[in-house]
Amino acid sequence: MRVSAAALMTASAAAAAALLLLIWTISYEEQETRRMFVEWKGKYGKTYKDVGEEECRYAVFKDTHRRRIDRYNAAAAAAFP
Repeated sequence: MRVSAAALMTASAAAAAALLLLIWTISYEEQETRRMFVEWKGKYGKTYKDVGEEECRYAVFKDTHRRRIDRYNAAAAAAFP
């Protein structure tokens, strides 16, 4: 099977656009999760001794947040099959 150069360029452009969209989405989600963490810290008066501890706490917050979203989505999918 022969593939034309134009078809390859079109496929490459589509793949590049999809990759950029994925990167933007991940970046936006990361920024939004970070914003929520900062808001949560302020609400509950959380402070940490150094950046390392804060990053560790953020990782836990992010993982917990992600699991909560997964549970919510699973419940919604079960309710509306």
